Amino acid sequence: MTMHRSNPGLLALTLVGALAAGSIAAYAQTKPATPDAASAVADKKAETETHDILKFSADGNAALREIEAARLAIFSGKPAAAHAEIGKARDKIHRGVSEAEHFVAEANPGKTPPKVEMLPVDGQLIAYDDFVPTDDKTAHVAAANQQLEKGAHPAAANEFKLADVKIVYNRVWMPIDLALRRLDQAEKLMGEHKYYEANLALRSIGDHLSIESDSMTDDVGKPNDKPAAGAPDAKAANTPAGKADAQPGK
Repeated sequence: MTMHRSNPGLLALTLVGALAAGSIAAYAQTKPATPDAASAVADKKAETETHDILKFSADGNAALREIEAARLAIFSGKPAAAHAEIGKARDKIHRGVSEAEHFVAEANPGKTPPKVEMLPVDGQLIAYDDFVPTDDKTAHVAAANQQLEKGAHPAAANEFKLADVKIVYNRVWMPIDLALRRLDQAEKLMGEHKYYEANLALRSIGDHLSIESDSMTDDVGKPNDKPAAGAPDAKAANTPAGKADAQPGK
């Protein structure tokens, strides 16, 4: 897999960001424009953005498991089971793509939405806290705890940054076209009784996953300076995920 660091502005602009915008708009239509209502809308926005950071395609995640299950079936001498797992993986990818296209279309009303080329299929939150405790840093951690209690995650993130605690969310992306081609190729190779080669075709899907690393503590409070289209930034074009014609296993 390939790792690249994304624009921190992507934190709140994932594929599912359209859902957050929709819920905020609906809320605004039903509440008067009072200071309390405005505060509630801001709180709601912060809550939905936090959840959006951590979201990925459940169907895409299931497809990854089924691809590995197909490889296991191949080496277990169960080609029929491998065919079945490949079919399920293909269906899950198509479902994930349909969902992503719907969200991208909602995020671009009245415009031709960008093509969805990558699918977010997994994610992990990592906290790097290997710092030497001091009174000052301990105080910042305590302040961060208070902000988390209030639901003020931007303020908490700033306190963690001051305490030398770095919080990162790693999201895993699958290149859609390549994955579908490799699934087709694996089935063709199995039909030719080339089971090991079919395994290589399936393995190459995992080899071409890329990791987008979103920092939740760096650049706290800076405005978003680059829009997101629901996929890693332009650097992804130079990752293996962009090399659609690479040979399986290479």
